[in-house]
Amino acid sequence: MRSSSGRQTGTAVDRSAAQPESVGGRMGEGLMLRRLKSFWQIVRRLSGDDAYERYLEHFAIHHQVDSDHAHCQPLSKKEFFKQWQEEKWQGVKRCC
Repeated sequence: MRSSSGRQTGTAVDRSAAQPESVGGRMGEGLMLRRLKSFWQIVRRLSGDDAYERYLEHFAIHHQVDSDHAHCQPLSKKEFFKQWQEEKWQGVKRCC
C-alpha cells in the first residue's frame, strides 16, 4: 500500500494462510516417521540384520511353487545364521 506521500507503508501479511495446517502438525510427524523407518531398513540391510526375513521371502517365492520343493521347509533362524556364518568364514580369509 502507498501513502499519500508516495512512500510504501508496512502492511501486515498473514503468512499462516499461505502454509497448510498439516506442515507443522501430524503430517510432518508422519513424514519424519517414514524417513526414520526407511533409514532403519537401510541400516538393517547393510548390517545383515534382515537377512533371515529376506531368506523367508525368497523361500516363499521360489521354493514353494513347484511340487519338487513341496516337501522342503525353510531353515530355522538358528540354522540359517549358522549356515550363513559357515559360508562367510569358510576358507582362507587373509591377504598373505
